[in-house]
Amino acid sequence: MACVVGIVSCALLGLRTWWPATIAAFVLTASGVMSVNETRMAMSVPVIFITVGTLPLATALSKTGADQLIAETFHRVTGTMPPVAIMISMYLVCMILTQFMSNLAVGSAFRTLAAVIAVQFGYDGRAMMLSAQEGASNAFMLPTATPAMMMGYEHGNYRIKDFIRMGLPVSIVMTIIFSIYTPFMFPLVP
Repeated sequence: MACVVGIVSCALLGLRTWWPATIAAFVLTASGVMSVNETRMAMSVPVIFITVGTLPLATALSKTGADQLIAETFHRVTGTMPPVAIMISMYLVCMILTQFMSNLAVGSAFRTLAAVIAVQFGYDGRAMMLSAQEGASNAFMLPTATPAMMMGYEHGNYRIKDFIRMGLPVSIVMTIIFSIYTPFMFPLVP
């Protein structure tokens, strides 16, 4: 309970939220509540690799200039579409990509791309960045989408078919709600 309160407090104060979890893990291990082996086994290797491996992706995209290239390509493909269709396209691209790679990486990379697209082409940055963030958050159809889904997949003995069957309706409903609600709150063209 103290760990959850610490994480929420850190988030509200703008501090790094991993500190309370690290301290809680140390206290549990040092006090003997969990053995060192139990602590090691609590976090599976695929979850660690997915989490650690995706964060450098966003950095690599911006440092190599790939974010500019992708932004220009996205605009070439969607340039003749109405503004709302462009925003929904960003959402769908992020939603589809996040099913196959971590939503952390997709969100980080495409928020940057959304900002670049908005600045270059005169769109409302809030609308484009929100579409990238919400699309990346719509991560329910495959276990690779988020570390939490991967942990559930491993420990719950689920199948990919179970994820798709349960995640597809949620993803469709969220996409419909986003497509109707967001253009009214944040018009793409001010």
